[in-house]
Amino acid sequence: VAAYMVATTMSIYNGLKCVSFHYDQRLVFPQGCMFGLILLCINLEYFTLLNYLDKLTEEKGELIPHLHMHPLFFELGLKCHGCDICHEAMKGPHYIAFRCRTCDFDLCPRCHKKKDNPNAKGHGARSVRRDGEQLTTWTYFKRILMLTREFKNTSALAIACLILTQSMIIWSPNVQGSVFDGIIRCLKDGSREKFEQAMVMYLIIQALAGLFGSLKSYAQELVMRQLACSVRAKLFESVIRMDISFFDTMHTGQITSRL
Repeated sequence: VAAYMVATTMSIYNGLKCVSFHYDQRLVFPQGCMFGLILLCINLEYFTLLNYLDKLTEEKGELIPHLHMHPLFFELGLKCHGCDICHEAMKGPHYIAFRCRTCDFDLCPRCHKKKDNPNAKGHGARSVRRDGEQLTTWTYFKRILMLTREFKNTSALAIACLILTQSMIIWSPNVQGSVFDGIIRCLKDGSREKFEQAMVMYLIIQALAGLFGSLKSYAQELVMRQLACSVRAKLFESVIRMDISFFDTMHTGQITSRL
């Protein structure tokens, strides 16, 4: 609130200064740019301070490596959720649980109390990787890029068709303007040459946009299907190598649904 009030006060002062400032007619543009830069710096300062305060007050969560690879956060009101360890529904009246904000993993208070018991159900079933890697959004994105390397030719075709299609869409309004200019010129002096050239160009652009758009959709669908097939095959290879405790805590339907 204090950062917001300071930034707002500075913005108001800068606005009043812009109104009452006596501009030099020879330097109007540079002076206007400087006032705009002041506003930019004020907002940048506000959002920087806000981000810093968010980092200072950010909830860290509780990391239990032998149960789950991401931090777990205490939350209320999880009425329709079930524990991913004991598979029981959350109990009322508050329906409290420890929840993962990355992959929607839920841990009930009963299983949380047994987190240090090596004989408890689920202990060691979902341990983190030995290299300490934590699965974040950026990690998932990098993994997707690594997986698509197997289909780099198809992916390159999809990206190239996407760029060409968007280029045609961007270019199309300019050609439409030329068509209208040709119509106006035809009405004025009866010359149809410019109109015909613009129409031919417009038809070519629309045909190319449709062609590249179809190729893009085909290549994109092909990459998605190849990627899904590859991920399922690798997931199956990983599942059959899991420790027996993993299968003790996972239902058959949960495993098959992931495949």
